[in-house]
Amino acid sequence: MLKKFAPQYEEEVANYLSAAVVNRLFSERPGNPDSSSFLQRNKDLVEREARAISRCEELCNLITGSLYSACYARHIEGGGKTSWWRNPYLGYIRALSRSLTDPTYIELSVQMSEQLELRVIEPLVTLLHLGVFRPLPRSPDSKEIYARVHAYAMQAGVEFD
Repeated sequence: MLKKFAPQYEEEVANYLSAAVVNRLFSERPGNPDSSSFLQRNKDLVEREARAISRCEELCNLITGSLYSACYARHIEGGGKTSWWRNPYLGYIRALSRSLTDPTYIELSVQMSEQLELRVIEPLVTLLHLGVFRPLPRSPDSKEIYARVHAYAMQAGVEFD
């Protein structure tokens, strides 16, 4: 994000905006009082820049896949069921993904969400709200995420030390 914002904003604003947009996408709260203050003063800007990501299909797919994995980890850490049969998280993901193309799944995704802790699904709901969530394959392969994110970063010109 910083690379995108650096040419448009002064350095301090670009730094805070980058962090705020990433926090918004991942449903995280600001990490310090200065970041919190920046967010309060620039809430509309942060929301607009977070929504702008919806225009980059590849990035939306990467963010959705990454958050799918992170939220699944939250589900497991919280003692959630992990079997393929009757796994409320996987059922929710499938219903949510299908609801984007078939409205008959909207009610089911809402019902399935009620079986899960808010902290587990909040980032996915945020992505949906921002227009960034993309339907996931029936069984996303979490092991592919790192390689896909790394390839995207390299293509975007991110330098790794």
